[in-house]
Amino acid sequence: MNKTLSILGLYLITSFRLLGGTSGEESKIIYLSGESHYFSDVDKAYNQFIVQLTQIGEICYAAERLQHVPDAEEAFREIIRQRPDHNASHNPLIFGVEDPLFNIFRDALNINTAFRSINKRGFALADVNYMGNRDSLPLALVLKSNQKYLSNFWKNKRLIGNPIFDHLKKNKKALIKMALKDQTTKFKTELAQATDNDWISFAHEIVLILKPTISELISLEKHESLDFLLTCLEDFPLESNCDPEAPSKFFLSKVNLELRDDFIVNNLEDIYSLRQGRPMVCILGNLHIKDVKSGLEKKGFTVLGRKAFLKTVSKVINRSNVNKEEFDKTVKRMLRSLPKDEL
Repeated sequence: MNKTLSILGLYLITSFRLLGGTSGEESKIIYLSGESHYFSDVDKAYNQFIVQLTQIGEICYAAERLQHVPDAEEAFREIIRQRPDHNASHNPLIFGVEDPLFNIFRDALNINTAFRSINKRGFALADVNYMGNRDSLPLALVLKSNQKYLSNFWKNKRLIGNPIFDHLKKNKKALIKMALKDQTTKFKTELAQATDNDWISFAHEIVLILKPTISELISLEKHESLDFLLTCLEDFPLESNCDPEAPSKFFLSKVNLELRDDFIVNNLEDIYSLRQGRPMVCILGNLHIKDVKSGLEKKGFTVLGRKAFLKTVSKVINRSNVNKEEFDKTVKRMLRSLPKDEL
């Protein structure tokens, strides 16, 4: 009898630890899984399942494409404003992993290289993929929660006379209070006359202002990549790896994956402290997984996949909120649908 109880006790402790609970020294566990951004049926089903568990308060969910604000209540409001499709209206447990500071840096670097490519090659604007940043960059600069990062930007004397900077600085207080749609409309109207050189100088200054902070926040082994990317600000040889017409060579992978992954790791560590004792699940694009997993492990986390999560979730969550039979069927169905070699 005592032996049976001991085995049962060990099983419960192990299960509890596996889902992020504590017994003595805490085992820091994050369930990390990759998905195709084309959203296969398997990825879509798992994503929906995770959102549903978050909505009933069982887990903490860290999601790509949502901006992370390191304050639970502020993050909650930001999620509602940006992604109402997540149906998070009663849920402060969905957090974004995207870093606002890095996104501003990335958009500025993208704009600079895109316009330099136009000047060198004579392409029309529609031929360059990065032009969408002409809207996203001004939006990020007038987002209220981002102002704590931007004091040096608004004090920049070298940008006085640049029509983009002058417009944003003059109207900043009014723009911050506007709805996202109204901001975008105003930018497209007011900034339509800005020249290529206006955008180049504007983006160039933003990159230089943010460079020291970005450098401090990425790992030492990635400084070489950052230094190379910064050469794209000044020296833009045709057919080089800086060229956005050949992004697969270097530029996109370094900006959107390698450097960005360090910020995702840092934000996941912060989100973990806000999870309120719940298991933490993160879903990222497949190409992020290897680097993010390595970064988390260096910070002392145990990183497990969605198969490990599904195998344990039925035994531990508080199922007073769900139909037990239907829940178990859903979990078994998803387990069967996962690739056989998935961890």
